[in-house]
Amino acid sequence: MNQTETEKNILVAAEEVFLEKGYQATSMLDISRRANCNQALVYYYYRSKENLFTKIFSEKTELVFNSFADPLREEQDILDTIRTMVNAYFDFLSQNERLPYFVVNEIMQNPDIQQLIIDIFEKNAVRMGVFMQFDNRVREGVQSGLIRNIDSSDLMIHIVSLCVATFISKSMLTRVLTFDNDATNDYVSHRKQEIVELIIRGIKQ
Repeated sequence: MNQTETEKNILVAAEEVFLEKGYQATSMLDISRRANCNQALVYYYYRSKENLFTKIFSEKTELVFNSFADPLREEQDILDTIRTMVNAYFDFLSQNERLPYFVVNEIMQNPDIQQLIIDIFEKNAVRMGVFMQFDNRVREGVQSGLIRNIDSSDLMIHIVSLCVATFISKSMLTRVLTFDNDATNDYVSHRKQEIVELIIRGIKQ
């Protein structure tokens, strides 16, 4: 069933308010005001704030894992896979810049949302396929002598944490050092290249 325009507007509004105020401080009234609709409509379509959050975060999680899945479908070695995965993840984060800070903040401050985020993550249908394919790609690299023996989970954590850290630090640097758009873009581009080189130098034989 296709979403109505009202449903889509509510989702967009809810995402904006969640990212601005955090889960706990967001109310259904806030969301209805941002969506320019009656609060009853928000409840009619989504029933609760938790349902709205689950819908939004599930879609973001799907996008994250698909950004990793696409490079793994290509016929390339682990080093080129890392390059394409970092590029793809940077593209996703560039389109969702406030998401990393939001997730880290909620996990640190809100145990209920921490568990909800974990549940959404674990229920994602693409997740296991991505990890299995990535693990196979890493094992092939180790067996061929291209890279040192490294656990695929450690390597995935390196990729994700370094990419996420770039966008969290970008927000701080923009405020503290008053980066303009060109300087900010240069910083992100530089960090992307550095992350790729840092990871590859760390795992090559």
